[in-house]
Amino acid sequence: LDADFSGTSAERLDAAVARAKDLAGRLSADFDTTRALLVDACGLRGSRTAHCFSDATHVDCCTMIDGVANELNGGRSPGIHPANFLGDAIRSSVDPDLGPGGSWCTCQHGVASGRDVCHAQFQSKIAFKLVWCPGPARDFLAFAVVDEEGNELASGSAGNGAPPMEQRRANWAMVQSTKFAAACTSTSGTSLSA
Repeated sequence: LDADFSGTSAERLDAAVARAKDLAGRLSADFDTTRALLVDACGLRGSRTAHCFSDATHVDCCTMIDGVANELNGGRSPGIHPANFLGDAIRSSVDPDLGPGGSWCTCQHGVASGRDVCHAQFQSKIAFKLVWCPGPARDFLAFAVVDEEGNELASGSAGNGAPPMEQRRANWAMVQSTKFAAACTSTSGTSLSA
């Protein structure tokens, strides 16, 4: 792994990416069902994950080694509390079947500068990210699930239960100038960012 991201649990990352790829063609249902599939793919379970993939920012599946789960943010990510202690939540929500270490759906604030919580606080690569795409109707109901390099793993179109429009738009605003936006123009051969 890249020395800058020595906090990554490579086994968990690979397993989460594989689970996300397995979701291809299964994500155009009720969004509550889609969200549950994404939480499972990330290697999470339990009631502490209700925020995961349900707003503009908590969209990164971050897989980290045990040694960094207690890391504090220390001002490394813009807009994030300096403490941002997540260790207890990570340990209580982890699905051990995904491999050693922990997972969390971290905040993407700072994504454009590479200072989001997963990269800056946990020194970890993301396994995958949920990106809301404008779509031809600019309704932001289409989405892509992309890996650390911005490659599409799966995509879909949200039905009932999608986060509010302002949350979907805000998600796009954070990523539109990054590598993570590319899937919105290439997803399934159609333009999701038109």
